[in-house]
Amino acid sequence: MDKALPHVLVIGAGTMGCGIAAGFVAHGCDVMLLVRDGSRCETAQRQTLPLLDSATTAPERGALTVHALDAFDGWDGVDLVIESIKEDLALKPQIFAWLDGRVPAGGPIGSNSSGVPISRIATGLAGRSRMFGMHYFMPAHRVPLVEVVLGVDSDPLLAQQVCGMFAATGKKPVLVSATSRGSSRTASSMP
Repeated sequence: MDKALPHVLVIGAGTMGCGIAAGFVAHGCDVMLLVRDGSRCETAQRQTLPLLDSATTAPERGALTVHALDAFDGWDGVDLVIESIKEDLALKPQIFAWLDGRVPAGGPIGSNSSGVPISRIATGLAGRSRMFGMHYFMPAHRVPLVEVVLGVDSDPLLAQQVCGMFAATGKKPVLVSATSRGSSRTASSMP
């Protein structure tokens, strides 16, 4: 795999999580898909693999592995983490607190949430500067647009790097800034 392509970890194997994982795999990235219920590993693999046939593909596909969230310990080498679990305001902050203690320092952590601002999800977390909204559109493996949404504490330079990772995998990232109240202020398209 090309050194410039990220090793990606996706949490959640619903429609969006499987689509996000398939999009990265189709563009040559190695992806680890984590499921909260370990009995769903095989189902998640079966749901994701057929999506590869309809995603734009690189000359060489990446690898997809599926793991139970509570049993995963392969954090070294993870370049990008995207959470895509159900829209549950009680659960998302718990997942982010758990991730904040495991994802290597400086590694970006994103949420595909469309309804909960990243500043709210990351409230009180030590690593909130590396947390972003990473909002995909359906179907995630085919639609090139991805919004990279800054929270009030998000690091804008790291956001630029995240946009670069998306661009390297065929996506069209749009960087969205946030005000202190969490609403968008500006948006800029990335190459």
